[in-house]
Amino acid sequence: MSSASFLVDRVQLLSRLLLSFWLGAFLAVGALVAPAIFDAAASSAQAGVVAGAVFDRLNIAGFGFAILILGLQRPFFGWMTGLLGFVMLLILLSQMWVTPQIELLREQSGGILVIGTSEYRAFWKWHGISNVIFFAEAIIVTIVLCLNFKENQN
Repeated sequence: MSSASFLVDRVQLLSRLLLSFWLGAFLAVGALVAPAIFDAAASSAQAGVVAGAVFDRLNIAGFGFAILILGLQRPFFGWMTGLLGFVMLLILLSQMWVTPQIELLREQSGGILVIGTSEYRAFWKWHGISNVIFFAEAIIVTIVLCLNFKENQN
């Protein structure tokens, strides 16, 4: 095995490890942390603030993972670059547009959403959009990880 081939193998392994850790973070936060926050918090408003902070950190970490993984890729342009670039776009969309809408509605309602009001409907609309983005990011990272393993077996 040449030193160049050894280095390529190690870079691919590091990419897979980063993708696996990122996917694990999605699963841990979405399936374990967020539900636990809502079970343990004194109010749903308080839980929403804490969960929002956790999801913000996951988005920031995810953006960092994407940059690291893309920095390791050779050649740089390809399917992985496109998919991870799309995930980065989704993260930016979530952080710059969706989350601010949710926070604004939370502030306007004083943390208490009354069922049937326009704020209530708008909050849950934006929350649903946020969930779709979260799951899309997780699915794409899963696809990238699976394709990365498949590509390296050929």
